[in-house]
This record gives sequence, structure tokens and C-alpha cells, in this order.
Amino acid sequence: MPPANPCPPQTAFRHWLQSRGLKHAWVATQLGYTAEYFSRVLRGTTPLTAEFRQRCRHRLSIPDAAWDKE
Repeated sequence: MPPANPCPPQTAFRHWLQSRGLKHAWVATQLGYTAEYFSRVLRGTTPLTAEFRQRCRHRLSIPDAAWDKE
């Protein structure tokens, strides 16, 4: 049976960034997004897209595992 409250991928990703000391504004700039847009994605108010994840993977070598529940 799946957990009652699975961790959203944005939450897991935010924790992954924090555990590595990566600042959101820096990551947003490296990905070609504004800090505001990046923040909205991490909060879940803007949909997480395949393009967003692909940019993370290709531009910063962020593994798919960063999106998994920690």
C-alpha cells in the first residue's frame, strides 16, 4: 500500500538542493529561469514540467534521484 502522504517531487528536490548547499537563485540562473519562476516550481504553484527536469539533468547534472522522496 502506498504511503498516505507521499512527498511531492518538488519537496524532495528542494531538500536535495538544501543538503548540498545550493542556493535557489544560483540554480535558477544556471537553468535559465528567473528566481521567481524557480521558486514557484519548488512551491508547487507552477507545474513541474519535463523540460524543467531535463534542464536540471543536462545543465547541472542533477540526477533523477533528486526528485525521489528522501
